[in-house]
Amino acid sequence: MVQTYSSSDLLLLGIEQSQFPRHLYKYRTIESTKRFLDNSQIMFSSYDKFNDPFEFACILDMNFSDDEFFSWLKKSTGLIPPPVHQIADNLLHSNKEQLHKTIREVIEEEKKNTGVYCLASQPNNLLMWSHYAQDHTGICLEFDLTKCPAVFYFLKKVIYNDDYPKINYIKKQDDIINPLFHKSKVWEYEEEWRVIKPRSSNQLFDIEKEALTGIIFGCNFSGDEKEIRRLCSDNNFNAVRFKRAVKNDTSFRLDIIDI
Repeated sequence: MVQTYSSSDLLLLGIEQSQFPRHLYKYRTIESTKRFLDNSQIMFSSYDKFNDPFEFACILDMNFSDDEFFSWLKKSTGLIPPPVHQIADNLLHSNKEQLHKTIREVIEEEKKNTGVYCLASQPNNLLMWSHYAQDHTGICLEFDLTKCPAVFYFLKKVIYNDDYPKINYIKKQDDIINPLFHKSKVWEYEEEWRVIKPRSSNQLFDIEKEALTGIIFGCNFSGDEKEIRRLCSDNNFNAVRFKRAVKNDTSFRLDIIDI
């Protein structure tokens, strides 16, 4: 008998085999941390909410046959009545520019419906603290992915390069997710991982409380540590260990210490 695996099982297996990290991190402001501790939910945002205008940039590969195009059209719309078939045939052979635009519009609609949650590889990234945790005054959350695989299962590391990825949406619709995992090399410092959820843009998902295993206060934390500890206690985040980012004495780096 062939053994089958759920998506959650595959994530856990990948972690066990060191294909995925067990712990990933989210740099947050104090207020967004408080909201998370109150509701135990994370937001899967649409790509157009991000701060990089090149998000989801890609080159559209138009190398496909007539049969592949009509097969895609039938899969997308059901049966093809003669008028639609005629319009499609005209697009294929007489109006390549309009065909390109039409496919782009279909892709645009689908990618707007895809939810994305971004995580960092390390808790001591100087620039991440500056850019996403209020200039080191905020918090970094540590998640143990094995405690909530149902939410984190579609996980992939971001690839940084100079050129847009190429996709052939007609031949392979699954290619549409690839641009979500490609960014310019200028973002390489983020060492980012992403979790995606199709048809789930701008939706909240519940997190298992034991998945939050660490709260790291920034080296210039400006909030009330007692309040954060109380919120963890009141909301049963019992697996949390409290830590602090401190400036190293001899080099430009942060050390993460237990407190």
